[in-house]
Amino acid sequence: MLKVEIKSILKAACIITLLICCYLGVYHAHRHFEFDIILTLALLGLLCLTVLNFLYFNINSKWVKLRMLVFVVLVGGPMTTIVIVLHENYKAQQLADYGTDTYGIVTNLYTEKAKSHISYYADFEYNLNGKKWIQQTRNDDHRIKMGDTLKLRCSTADPEVFERKD
Repeated sequence: MLKVEIKSILKAACIITLLICCYLGVYHAHRHFEFDIILTLALLGLLCLTVLNFLYFNINSKWVKLRMLVFVVLVGGPMTTIVIVLHENYKAQQLADYGTDTYGIVTNLYTEKAKSHISYYADFEYNLNGKKWIQQTRNDDHRIKMGDTLKLRCSTADPEVFERKD
């Protein structure tokens, strides 16, 4: 009896975690470096899908690894794709409904080094809704210089949603 209750609680916790990951991926991924947050949410979702796979299917089967891979690909792949598409649609809708043009001033240039590549970024500040916002954008082509003015389109409803217009 207790084992069944623990399995039910674990299933519910995994499903709730998956739903929270989807919500954060759609509505909040733009608040950080999008790739980093989406990767983190995808890994958490993968963990939840793996746990659900073990809870729903017989793990004593000789095909367990293949079945797990197929389950994760068939469920996790479309779910991740849907979250990314919904996130892009959310940003586009915010800019279409609440977009306003503004300007940002570049305040910092920096690089991030990974094993196989270097990424270049620029921080910039802009004022919207009476508040100062600080965001970053990619600068891989080195066109942005310190003190440059960037033309932006920002959402007044969610000021962290922006696109560069230059």
